[in-house]
Amino acid sequence: MSRPPALLMGVPVADLTMAETLDEIGRLIRGGRGRGRTHQVSTVNVDFLTNALAAPELLAILQSADLCIADDMPLVWVARLLDMEIRERV
Repeated sequence: MSRPPALLMGVPVADLTMAETLDEIGRLIRGGRGRGRTHQVSTVNVDFLTNALAAPELLAILQSADLCIADDMPLVWVARLLDMEIRERV
């Protein structure tokens, strides 16, 4: 990933288009197969972030995921209001 993620409530949400997300997931799969490991991809929405405020274990899971992508438009809108770019919902 070349663009920095938006940091929303401590969760890094990737600024990727759908096509870029598919490319990144493909890269993770190829790299994981080569090293014998798995990767975690998380779809993040406003509900996830709200729940993460009350559940530190959920926040930790989201923060440690290999890739977090925006799963709803309100998340995209909030990022933009905070002057962080997420180009689209994936």
